[in-house]
Amino acid sequence: MRSVLFVVAVAFLAGACTDTEPEVGAADSPTAQTTAEPDRASLGVAFSPRSYTGSDLPDFLSLVEPEVDLLMHAGDWAELADPGSPFHVFSTLATDRGHDFVMVISPSSGDELLRPLDAPTRDDYLRWLRDYLRDHQPAHLGLANEVNMLAVRDPAGYRAVVELWDAALPIVRELAPDTTVFVTFQYERTIGRHDGWFGGQVVPADWSVIDDFVGMDAVAFTTYPSLVLDDPADMSPDYYTRIASWTELPVIFTEVGWTADETLPILPGSEAEQVAFIDAFDAQLAALDGVAAVWSFVHGDLVADLPFAEMDLRRGDGAARPSWDRWLAVGD
Repeated sequence: MRSVLFVVAVAFLAGACTDTEPEVGAADSPTAQTTAEPDRASLGVAFSPRSYTGSDLPDFLSLVEPEVDLLMHAGDWAELADPGSPFHVFSTLATDRGHDFVMVISPSSGDELLRPLDAPTRDDYLRWLRDYLRDHQPAHLGLANEVNMLAVRDPAGYRAVVELWDAALPIVRELAPDTTVFVTFQYERTIGRHDGWFGGQVVPADWSVIDDFVGMDAVAFTTYPSLVLDDPADMSPDYYTRIASWTELPVIFTEVGWTADETLPILPGSEAEQVAFIDAFDAQLAALDGVAAVWSFVHGDLVADLPFAEMDLRRGDGAARPSWDRWLAVGD
């Protein structure tokens, strides 16, 4: 997929450079960043076209670029080594089209390291990070994803990730001093909800992992309440606002979603529930020092995992769900 992505993206960039008409939503300078409204969290979506063939990627950009402040991609830290990887291509597309870029590179996926984090691997990761930052300056950079899930299953691997953070942070400070840097935590697991689609039980909340990553500019979370709750009405009034009791750092939500799938075998959702969730999220986000919030899926065509497949903002035929307009109005 990476080679196809690179060819499509390069062709699209070349076309954009020779187009005589101004790009919709682009600033006068090709590298200019959009400026969020005062006292409003930057709002965005993850790169989620219907596919990476034909016109699907440029169609996705044309759809979202007049509407959002930022674009996001999360993936394997090792993708930095490939000039045709999504991190390189997407960061170029985002900045050239006037959007801030949120990237989350991670040495782990879920509760497992992607590869043993030994000294040679760590050296590779740090070298690739330096090389990337010499060419790109993302607005927001996560150096590990959902680390609290790894902490439960692989404490030794988790400690290695903390050590990687300690080694990588000075590199970011040197080469990208204006970049907001953090790691992400899976929010439902943080507050003790290991039940539902996670397959476990409700346990006490554990906020202590936040303190292990010294020097973060913000605290970031992924959040999918429909994995553990049947209805947005089941969310407590302090579902998100309790974050402020545990940290004074600004808050970023790098992945947000609620399912519209009415056929799920457990915890089914609906389009009405998606809207109700966004309403609840919006109300609580306003009470936090929110920096940014990203909905994970515009199109769900490439989503394989069952509980995430219909968390998209557009239906399978491309038509907007009611949640599309509601998400774009968050913070207004």
